Amino acid sequence: NSALVYYVGQWMVPSFFAKIISIIIPIKAWYIGNVFLLLWNTLGIFISLIWLIYLLNTKTKRKSLVASIIFLLFLYIYRC
Repeated sequence: NSALVYYVGQWMVPSFFAKIISIIIPIKAWYIGNVFLLLWNTLGIFISLIWLIYLLNTKTKRKSLVASIIFLLFLYIYRC
């Protein structure tokens, strides 16, 4: 009767890499973790965009561009 919350995947992967890097190079793990979190989120957004383009079955570059713009506008509006 328990569930794995998606926040675990959001925070644990960047923090793991930040911990490993901070052990090797003596820099504050907070800054390294923020960089890895940015990269992790960028990768997730990119994969979501590629998946959306695949599901919409866009065969032309123009349709892919329109889908990308709508996706990015949705992300911007959702963030605000």
